[in-house]
Amino acid sequence: MGIIADGWDSYRSEVVPPDALPVQVQETRRAFYAGARHLLSGILLMADARQDEEQFMEAIEGELQDFALAVTTGRA
Repeated sequence: MGIIADGWDSYRSEVVPPDALPVQVQETRRAFYAGARHLLSGILLMADARQDEEQFMEAIEGELQDFALAVTTGRA
């Protein structure tokens, strides 16, 4: 399939309830792909601007870790 499609399949099987309505699955998939597109746009902008790649990736990793913590503690 593809990198993002494989990620979606994994995300869906681990996160989306099996009894989710089709519209819920559709909207969740759209949000997943929108997030992937946003991340790609940031990577491309960073590359064009020749920004520090390591700093950029660390910032993304930190933000995602913060969000995961917020989810596990019920704050997101």
